[in-house]
Amino acid sequence: MSSTVHIILGMHRSGTSLVSHLVHRLLSIESDSLLESGKDNPQGFWEDTEVLQLNINLLRSLGVEWNSLSQFDISASDLDNLLGEFGNEASAILKRKLHGAVTWSFKDPRTTRFLAFWKKVLEIDNIQGKYIFCNRNPLAVAHSLKDRNGFSLEYGLILYGLYVETAITEILDDDLLVIDYETMMGGSLEPLSELATFLGVSANSDELHKLSESIVDVSLDHHKRHRRTNNLPKVPFSWAALLSGMSSGALTKADAHSQIQRISKDESTTREILSLADNFRMSGELKGQQLETTTQKNEKLVRDNGQLRADVISLKAGVDLQNQKVEELEVDLGKAASKVEELEVDLGKAASWEEEQSRVIGDLKKQEIRLNQKVEELEADLGKAASWEEEQSRVIGDLRKQEIRLREDISKLTRDLKVEISSLEVQAAKIAKLETSLEDASKWSENKEKDIAELETSLESALKWNEKQRIDISELNMQIGTLSKKHEDSERKIANLSNKIDEKSVELEETQRENESELRRVWEIAEQHRLDYLEVTSSRSWKYTAPIRSLRAVILRRPRVGPGAIKRSIVFLLDLFPDKWELTNRLVRLKQIMSGKAVESDSLDTKEGHLEIISNRQSANLLLSIEDIATFPAIDISVVSYNNGKFIPAFMASLLSQSYPTELINLVVVDNTSTDDTLSIWKKFHDQHVDQFHSFEILVRPNLGFGCGHHAGFGQTSSEFVLVSNLDIEFTGQALQKLLSFAVQDQESTAQWELRQQPYEHPKFYDPVTLETAWSSGACFLVRRSAYEDIGGFEKRIFLYGEDVELSFRLRDRGHKVKYVPSAVVYHYTYEEENEVKPLQFYGSTLANSLLRIRYGNIGDIMGMIPMYSDLFASHGFRSEIGKGLIKNNTLKLAALFFPFLVSRKHSNRKFSFRGWDYEMSREGAFYTLPTSNSDNFPLVSIIIRTYENRDYWLREALNSVLNQSYPNIEVIIVEDGSDSQVDFVAKMQHRYPTRTLVYESLPKKGRCYSANIALEMAKGEMVGFLDDDDLFFSDHVETCVAELVNDNTVHAVYCLAWEVETKLHGESLTEGYEEITYRNNDILGQEFNREALKARNCFPIQAVLFRRELYEKYGGLNIELDNLEDWNLWIRYSAEYDFKLVPKTTSIYRTPFSKEDRLKRQEILDDYLPLAISINSKDLQRIENDKPSSNFSL
Repeated sequence: MSSTVHIILGMHRSGTSLVSHLVHRLLSIESDSLLESGKDNPQGFWEDTEVLQLNINLLRSLGVEWNSLSQFDISASDLDNLLGEFGNEASAILKRKLHGAVTWSFKDPRTTRFLAFWKKVLEIDNIQGKYIFCNRNPLAVAHSLKDRNGFSLEYGLILYGLYVETAITEILDDDLLVIDYETMMGGSLEPLSELATFLGVSANSDELHKLSESIVDVSLDHHKRHRRTNNLPKVPFSWAALLSGMSSGALTKADAHSQIQRISKDESTTREILSLADNFRMSGELKGQQLETTTQKNEKLVRDNGQLRADVISLKAGVDLQNQKVEELEVDLGKAASKVEELEVDLGKAASWEEEQSRVIGDLKKQEIRLNQKVEELEADLGKAASWEEEQSRVIGDLRKQEIRLREDISKLTRDLKVEISSLEVQAAKIAKLETSLEDASKWSENKEKDIAELETSLESALKWNEKQRIDISELNMQIGTLSKKHEDSERKIANLSNKIDEKSVELEETQRENESELRRVWEIAEQHRLDYLEVTSSRSWKYTAPIRSLRAVILRRPRVGPGAIKRSIVFLLDLFPDKWELTNRLVRLKQIMSGKAVESDSLDTKEGHLEIISNRQSANLLLSIEDIATFPAIDISVVSYNNGKFIPAFMASLLSQSYPTELINLVVVDNTSTDDTLSIWKKFHDQHVDQFHSFEILVRPNLGFGCGHHAGFGQTSSEFVLVSNLDIEFTGQALQKLLSFAVQDQESTAQWELRQQPYEHPKFYDPVTLETAWSSGACFLVRRSAYEDIGGFEKRIFLYGEDVELSFRLRDRGHKVKYVPSAVVYHYTYEEENEVKPLQFYGSTLANSLLRIRYGNIGDIMGMIPMYSDLFASHGFRSEIGKGLIKNNTLKLAALFFPFLVSRKHSNRKFSFRGWDYEMSREGAFYTLPTSNSDNFPLVSIIIRTYENRDYWLREALNSVLNQSYPNIEVIIVEDGSDSQVDFVAKMQHRYPTRTLVYESLPKKGRCYSANIALEMAKGEMVGFLDDDDLFFSDHVETCVAELVNDNTVHAVYCLAWEVETKLHGESLTEGYEEITYRNNDILGQEFNREALKARNCFPIQAVLFRRELYEKYGGLNIELDNLEDWNLWIRYSAEYDFKLVPKTTSIYRTPFSKEDRLKRQEILDDYLPLAISINSKDLQRIENDKPSSNFSL
């Protein structure tokens, strides 16, 4: 069933508000966006504010007002322009209003001037339009316009005539009802009955009579006694007579057509209209200043209407809440009276309890003395551990020397490859025997599982002990004794483990000596391949024997050490044993518990919380490449200040220069009782600029912390979107416009959006496909008010630092999403120098991390606090400034807040990541600064994506990461080798993002290099980069590379750091999904450019490089003889005469297989191509040195 829209038309002051009111009652239409009533219309205008604003915008686009005598006849070109600019907005309004309904109605006399526009929109959206025209005595209309707007009677009559002519000639043949205002105001029910019939509503005379009495106010017919005089224009009265005949039924549509022709052909009528119109245009009787003032008042009324309605609703809810609280308080007062009596009895008991506590405190002080003695003993043990570490350093030095000697011996071997393979087969047989001998060790490891399980149980018991300490302090000593005993047992078990490993080491070393020559051959292959990790794993015997030999050397020289050394030993064992040993899994668990799940910087194991963030990459509802919205919402900005007034001038200057309308901004400043001149500076800016904002308030309150200050600011405003900002922030010109455009179009499930910071971008991970992230920095973020109020706002017990992470975690816990908006940029001047450590930040962030572990972490995260704090105290000492600060600012507060945070743990099963004192993985380049440029020139960049059949799963993610780029001028060239399976997908994406340039080409199956060369020929950009379809760009990749190239004309190519992501597929088909296991930094990629190093090995993954097109024009494209290592050969040629530049920031991701079998298979393929690639590289370099033309490889 198609929807129907009833459009109420007529001249201003013709009774359209009354008819609109009746239609809304008859059709039972509920609307929350109606214009409020005014002094000149106490019954209400019954106009939809969205339609009203759109009609005003249509008038402005034509350069006219509602009362202008020109532009009534809209040309075809003007109509096309209006549809192109405003058609989608009009369509969206109709769809929203008709959502869940089959009929709707709106009224605005301005619609009469734009009937052609609205009829075309209805036609496009397949919506039926029905029209109701309100006719009133033209002289009464003219007198009303004279009283309200100061128009002359002649001018008002001409306007009436033009409005009527425009409407009737446009809709005469449509479904039309004409209602006579005077007949209705005279008390007749006939017009109301006709209206009900026209609307398809059944109503008897009694119902219509009641409706008329409740709505129709005959006293409002102010001008019914005015009479026509001979000196007034006749045309309007001719149109009035026509409408009267139509409303009474005296004229058919055919009669109306002929009468319209008669009026239009009347030359005297035409001359009269033109003469009057010219006179009014020339004489200035329009009283432009009064009209402009009236128009501005109407527009302000529209803007304020929504805010006023929200305020009324909020006030009503507040009154209801207060009434409810009064009733509850009355009940509580009765209970309190009886409670007072009980408390008086308890006071006597409390006195005796206080005496008991004094005795307990005395015992605790004695215990403190004993603990200090124990600390001194531990410090002595730490001294021994330090000497042991020096010994290990010497051993490591000897091992490195031995490694150098081995490499020198390996380089001398030049045996035939076939002989080497046969030697390896012999070795494999011996390794099989070795595996048999290791079965006993495997059985032994199973027995050790039970012992380690006991250790885990003891750690869990420690957590339970911590919970019970509030009940009985005396149990503390008992638990400490139990843990100490178990700790000694653990040391004995590890010692036994070391002895057994010694025995196995002796046996394995004998085997190693027998196979020494074979092992050296394996090392020769490893050196040739230049991949240390894969070289070692290609030899199973070396894998089993070398680590155990190293372990024996370490254990023989290790003295008795404390818990810290035990932890390091467990980590060391974990790295030695093969993955298939069950003992490894237990050691992983123990390592996580004791180290707080911290990870090494060069390999970042993904966690469940991280996997949840990247789980929406295949969603069809991703918000990418957003366009700026036309109508902006009102927003609130909350700023907290405390003795930092020096930042106010720059902050306000950047805010006032925003492209976002400041009259839509409610600025709330919460000053935490500054003791310097901050407040006086605020008051000065308030007095100077209060009129430029919708509102500007300053609230002074006690300093209860950053989050509490913002929470108070939230209470002063009511907009749905609230921006939380530091004062040391400066907005770029379009920051708010980009941010709100993104947020308004985002899904309802997204509750928080973080802006990108410059000059130092926050390094935490965000998903380059969905832009989801774990938490938003409190320096500057936007939050949805409804979500903020749903979770109760900031955590008031976190004073400073970490309250932003907690807020994001709580939003995610309640099912909301947190996103990063790279296109919205602010400058945050938080550090005076790189890697600056602020004491308040150190204490606050470590305390917050601990509290968040208690609320959102698992048992391992919570228990991880023990070794983490132990490491801090061990590194700095209890008596140092940091040690004393930790005790004062962290330990005591943590003890007081442990139980409150424990009992308020998360509500959902969502996982939250903790990585030592941090939360998420961090990209390299935290203090990298983008080169500055005063130029607004953005050279075109071509990004080439090579793909093939059935790769749309990967292609979707890769393309989305390009669409998310912050750089504005990119063309994406997608070439598919041997198929056209992606043509529909690319066309769909181009339709969805029409402002982006997507070029697709299906090619015959001739290989990846052929496809790349075709794409290079098609590329129009000054700069070119590749992105394999299973790799990803972070949003700043292209922007960063272009800035470096533009900043230095001598550089012809740049390469950024990249994460190698070991990826495990869940099945044979990509649609079954995948899992990202480990993020690894590539050490080779992080080195400064070295031409000699590049000759020896491929140093750059292909997606990490952006180069100038002139390199392709001079040296050609990819060599089609190479299906692998083709990018290495490309970089060899491109860098032969020009330098590459390293950008020390992680801006992309490239995937490698997680399975060792797949990695070895991949390496074997590269090994097969290695001799050919080396040969081609050498020839190309020689050709370039001899100044011969570079090869332009045939396609």
